[in-house]
Amino acid sequence: MQELLGATNACQDLLSAYMFINFLNLFFVIFFLSKIREYTNNNFSDKTHIVYNANKKNIRYFKINNLKNAVFLVKHSDRKDFLKYGFSVVSIEPIYFFLNLLGPLGILVFKKFLFCKDIILNSDYGLDEFLLLNFCSKHYSKSICIQHGLFPSHNNNDLDGQFCDTVIVKSIDQVKILRSTGYNKEIIISDELFELFPSGNVSAWRSKGSPIIFVGSGYFANKTLRSEYMAFLRDFCEIFSYANLIYRPHPREVNHLPSEIFSLFDVNNSEQSSLVESGNFVFVGIKSTLLMEAHYSGRKSFLIENIKFPTYFDKNIIPTFSSLIDLNNEISKIIYE
Repeated sequence: MQELLGATNACQDLLSAYMFINFLNLFFVIFFLSKIREYTNNNFSDKTHIVYNANKKNIRYFKINNLKNAVFLVKHSDRKDFLKYGFSVVSIEPIYFFLNLLGPLGILVFKKFLFCKDIILNSDYGLDEFLLLNFCSKHYSKSICIQHGLFPSHNNNDLDGQFCDTVIVKSIDQVKILRSTGYNKEIIISDELFELFPSGNVSAWRSKGSPIIFVGSGYFANKTLRSEYMAFLRDFCEIFSYANLIYRPHPREVNHLPSEIFSLFDVNNSEQSSLVESGNFVFVGIKSTLLMEAHYSGRKSFLIENIKFPTYFDKNIIPTFSSLIDLNNEISKIIYE
């Protein structure tokens, strides 16, 4: 009798989950109904390329390569950045939610773009991108992936471009990392990628109170590493207690931050703690491609090595410290010089 009751409860839970998912589907269909009109009211038959989830960091690349004959599917908040350069723009949200909530059925929304020759992606390992690539391999001559962030040296499991015909990367170092995974398709190097960020400005940094931005690693979302990571951050804050400390959480850990972190740092994941602000000049962390982006944009970026956490970069790509005391001495020179 108890087993029967347990089975009944399990069925009820499944039914509730099924009804909730369908409610979400209905909600998003209604919510994005007005946006879907963009796909039906616009005629894109003269376009030869689709750029799916276009990253505004790469607008300079799109301009230089004259992608005027493309339709850009972008976040609604980024529309103005693309429109002011004369690009044809459609909000990505309807397709994104249809693909992630309805799976293969969501691809029906995408059929309007069957006429396009190539599809350009910002990444190729999300569910929506995976479904698009499978669909597009039957209808398009080529799939191209523009890396959305710099590749780390020790993370070969989810690098952009593994499933596309061509990958566009920032530098020869990025080519080597991709080739080391066994990727044997076409790779194009473009210096125009990631050119949105201004160079850091020391005077602007000092006027902001010389903040040190600790770039989150995502470890608060990792049950195995969470407690060790918190202990490490306590040690870090003790040594840098004199400084203006900001913690920029990794997107993966935003919903997993312990209350203690707010007493140690000013927690901020907005543009105010990003590379968009030239006054953000000093960045530190254990792992994050943002550290490499900061380094390439002329900021002071420091990687902290710790045997308790996985290695993420090869040595000497950016300045690396295994001692917090040595790191403090280096940063103190910048603050007080």
